Amino acid sequence: MKPNGKRQGRTPKKDAVDGLPKYLPPILKASAAGLLVTAFLLLLFSFIMSRVDLSFALVNPLSSLSLVAGSFAAGLLAGKSVRENGMMVGGVCGLLISLFLLLAALGYSPQIGIPALLKAVIAVLSGAVGGVLGVNMRVRGKK
Repeated sequence: MKPNGKRQGRTPKKDAVDGLPKYLPPILKASAAGLLVTAFLLLLFSFIMSRVDLSFALVNPLSSLSLVAGSFAAGLLAGKSVRENGMMVGGVCGLLISLFLLLAALGYSPQIGIPALLKAVIAVLSGAVGGVLGVNMRVRGKK
């Protein structure tokens, strides 16, 4: 003990809410990458739809597929980077992507309906699945 009565030793890391600040940089980077995947797939699908005569009814399923793939990729990258709590980290990535897209959609239409909230839930779930898989992926070079 120190002369003033306090214990000597290492001070614990200051982590808020289960270490969120520690996870924040990988989550933000992975979410940005997930948004890029989503945007790329949306551009690819729109290009294909402009060249091939496809039904307009495919717009919603293809946009949902883009969102799921982007959220999954974000969760996978974040889980692989953090190597723990993959479900939480991936789910947060999916949530951030959903919030970003919902805020962007508010500029287009001030109403958020049930389908948008359902897509947000699907994005969180696919991000969580990607996070779990990312945590459990083998690291290269180790056997």
